[in-house]
Amino acid sequence: MKVFLDKFKTLYCVGDCFTAGQDTERKYGYPYFLQLLLGEGYFVENLGRANLQVRLVLEHPDLFVPDIVATKALCIIWCGSNDIYLNNGSVEDIFKSYLDLYSSYKDREVDCLHLTIFPRRGTPLISEKDFESKRKELNKRIMDEFPDSTIDIGNDKTLTRNAHYGTYLRNYHLTYKGFKYVAVKLYDHLKEKGF
Repeated sequence: MKVFLDKFKTLYCVGDCFTAGQDTERKYGYPYFLQLLLGEGYFVENLGRANLQVRLVLEHPDLFVPDIVATKALCIIWCGSNDIYLNNGSVEDIFKSYLDLYSSYKDREVDCLHLTIFPRRGTPLISEKDFESKRKELNKRIMDEFPDSTIDIGNDKTLTRNAHYGTYLRNYHLTYKGFKYVAVKLYDHLKEKGF
């Protein structure tokens, strides 16, 4: 496995449904589009799970942190949204779990790239206003902690809606609008950094 992996520059993508997609072939998350953009010589591994919360990653590390990692590897972390959205968790607790996830990869000598989380609608557990307040605080903490390795995805609710509803409706064109944006941002960053 190690010999196979070392033929490629490998990207481990950890995140929730925006990463995982809902299609059995995982064609409806951003890693699929990122693989298309990067082409040969790269292996993009989708480690996303629907409804993922950061604390669950730490409870099941075997699902999200490979025992054997590639020599030329990078982990893309896009987590935290569901910890707020589904659980109304405290930013302090979420960020602590986030740092533990980051450490799980750093302990394997894998650098990480961080994505800020999208705006979302409110739920019975948390209003849109409260979600937005916690989202901004969590994003700020991530950007302050990792200023040189964080990509700010932005605040465009249309992108969120396209990505989210496109995923659940399995609408390729709608999803593509949301995730092409994310994949292109990542692609441009990776090329700029020479990865």
